[in-house]
Amino acid sequence: MPAPKAATLKEDGWEPIADFDAATISARVPGHFFEAGLRHIARRGWIAPDGQHTVVELLQFPDHQAAYALETDLVAGPPQAFGKPEKSTATTTLTVPNLGDTTEDVTVQTFDSVEGHAGQVARRAVFRTGDVVAIVTATGPEKVGTVALDQEIMLQAELLR
Repeated sequence: MPAPKAATLKEDGWEPIADFDAATISARVPGHFFEAGLRHIARRGWIAPDGQHTVVELLQFPDHQAAYALETDLVAGPPQAFGKPEKSTATTTLTVPNLGDTTEDVTVQTFDSVEGHAGQVARRAVFRTGDVVAIVTATGPEKVGTVALDQEIMLQAELLR
C-alpha cells in the first residue's frame, strides 16, 4: 500500500520473523510462527504530518488454516512497547470486506501508552483474509483522531480481497 500524500515513508520491505516474534508480548506466540509455516512478513510504515505513525504488516502463511490458528494469538499479543489496553475507552469494531461477498468484524484496540513516547497512544487492528493476517497499527498524539486508521484498515482489507 502506498503512503498517503504528504506522509514520510519510514518502513518499507521485509521484516525478519525473529524480530517480530521477539517484540510480541504474548507467551503463546513465540515459536508458533515457525511451527505454523509463516513464510514472510511485509512491512510498510509512514508518518503523517499530524504526527501519527502508521504501520501495516502482512504475515503470509502456507494456507488459511495456519493464518486462522494464529490470528487470535496475534490479537492477544500486542507489541511489548504498548501499555495495557485502555479500560476507559471501549474498543471500536469495524466491518471490513473479506473474500467474495463476505464481511468480517475487526476490533481496533486502543493502548494507553507507547514506551519511549510520552503522551502518545496506540491503536491496533488484526484481521485475516485467506492465508494472510494483516496488522494495522497507528501510534501518535492522543489528539489525533481515529478516522485515518479506520480508512487504512478498510483500504487494506479491500486490497487483500
